[in-house]
Amino acid sequence: MKSRKVQVELIDPAAKPVTKGDPYAVLARLVIDHHPDLIGAKIALVWHKGWKADEEGHVRLAKPKKASDLDREFHDYDLVVLLNRNVWNQVDFSEKQIRALLDHQLAHFAVVYDKEGDRQEDDRGRTMYRIVKHDVEEFTAIIERHGCWKRDLDAFVKSALAKPSLFPESPSDPPADPPAAPADASGGFVLGHHGDPATSAVANDPKFLRAAARLCPDGKNLMEVTLSGAGVGSATLTRETGKRIRRLLKKTPRKAR
Repeated sequence: MKSRKVQVELIDPAAKPVTKGDPYAVLARLVIDHHPDLIGAKIALVWHKGWKADEEGHVRLAKPKKASDLDREFHDYDLVVLLNRNVWNQVDFSEKQIRALLDHQLAHFAVVYDKEGDRQEDDRGRTMYRIVKHDVEEFTAIIERHGCWKRDLDAFVKSALAKPSLFPESPSDPPADPPAAPADASGGFVLGHHGDPATSAVANDPKFLRAAARLCPDGKNLMEVTLSGAGVGSATLTRETGKRIRRLLKKTPRKAR
């Protein structure tokens, strides 16, 4: 008779890590640096070995879980983070991505406060926690068709553009020091619509060119997003914008990249 495989395994905090990095050490540092409300919370890390891609090809990287009253009867943990062991062990899953993944999971946990601003506790004196939803939830296709149509999406994109990508450079990545954006054959600038002079300052600003290239690296995943900056006006990025940027990057000499 074939035995059923157990899909989860508690990561022993006292055991020497057998994979890259010590997940508990990274977790502890993140709590101190970015999640001080969780100092004192007992957080368990658990390997999950059975997650597979869904019908859309998405693979779950991790899952946060708040210990229920019943859970707390059997163990001493307040919170649990399940980690995809297969993804964690992949060679190209970097230390920075590991930090980002654990930071993301910790952001799902929050202390419950009462109306007076005091921590709520159960009748056994244990701090109560809750699960926090994502700040942004949206489909790629909706962004392609309508751009940043909500303020939370707009704030999300601006935050993303402020940080460099964690992925290795590829031919579609922007050059390190791109040249000023030239006008195309029709007189339109690489950024902006049909040579609109109001967008020319942005179109020739290297910072905006890099940001735009990161936002639409394949020239297909962007429909309508507006970039703006102090003293340089604004520019609207469209699907055609992505194609123009790609053409520009192909013409850029390697030394300039």
